[in-house]
Amino acid sequence: MPKSLSFRVALAALTPFIMLLAISATPGSAAIPYSLHLRRYPYLTDVVSSFATINWGTDRYLSTGAVRYGAVGSESCTAHYVPATRHPITVNGVPEYQWSAMLDLAPGAQYCYRVYQGSSLSTEIDLLGSDASPSFWTQIPAGSAQPFSFAVLGDWGYTDSAGANPYQARLMSLIAGSGARFAVTVGDTGYPAGAQTNYGDLVQTGSGISGVFGPLFWRVPGSFTPIFPATGNHGFSSSDPIHPQLLNFPQSRAVALSGGRYVKDTYCCLDGTASAGYPSAWYAFDAGLARIYILDAAWAETNIGTSTGPYQLDYDYHWTPSSPEYLWLKADLAAHPGMLKFAFWHYPLYTDDN
Repeated sequence: MPKSLSFRVALAALTPFIMLLAISATPGSAAIPYSLHLRRYPYLTDVVSSFATINWGTDRYLSTGAVRYGAVGSESCTAHYVPATRHPITVNGVPEYQWSAMLDLAPGAQYCYRVYQGSSLSTEIDLLGSDASPSFWTQIPAGSAQPFSFAVLGDWGYTDSAGANPYQARLMSLIAGSGARFAVTVGDTGYPAGAQTNYGDLVQTGSGISGVFGPLFWRVPGSFTPIFPATGNHGFSSSDPIHPQLLNFPQSRAVALSGGRYVKDTYCCLDGTASAGYPSAWYAFDAGLARIYILDAAWAETNIGTSTGPYQLDYDYHWTPSSPEYLWLKADLAAHPGMLKFAFWHYPLYTDDN
């Protein structure tokens, strides 16, 4: 490992299993009131090269939204304006909007921002209310020897019958105080089924509700810690036109820059499986001297056809030498020799199950 990179590792024995890199014991900040129209606190995805995407959720009070942002130390946090794109979603039967805004920034720089409902100065609502403007760093420039750390977690987004998960809440506080430059996951986000209700919002609670976007969960580190989730078998199948994980965690620039794939595809009909729509989600990005790979290694356990099980189907669809993901990964590895590489996926590479 190059001496210019440092990684601190700790193992958190939680249920579901969670592994965390680069954590500390500093809790997150106490909440300050935000707008009642806000349903998902703003969070970052696709922070690669000189880009970032800011995401949030609202009720449907207004049908337009935007981000205002500025460079920390030299501009106001509202110096620049970017309109947002909305998608209608339903969370536990409640109609909401999922928003995202793609920002063009500078690599290795710090920015602050605010999110709004509405599109004019006279009518727009500052959704952060009296909360301070979040600030974040864009990705470490490729080739930079700057040390950094990142968090890794998986099998998360669970709430009990009371809508609580104190162990997960503690983990979110640890990530928020860790100084991690970004977070990656190894799949199974939003228990039990990866539906928008399981992801949830800042308001609704209950068993299997708001396990990701509840006020004590990803809301705590997400406004300043970019996240890059891998897919898992929980929630792999979804009837939504845009798969919930792909909609909630857009990574358009990372996918485009690496020639990856991030769409819901039709898979048919190896090993007697039924034709079905599943996410194809794989891409890579640079962070300093490292290249990070987010891979798709999972399958829907209810669609196994004549195979020996989901592990075999994951291999047959994703990892044979002629499969699209295998060919992409082989080519990308060859195109980036000599770099430190980290890869993240869900299913094990080897198993005695099938």
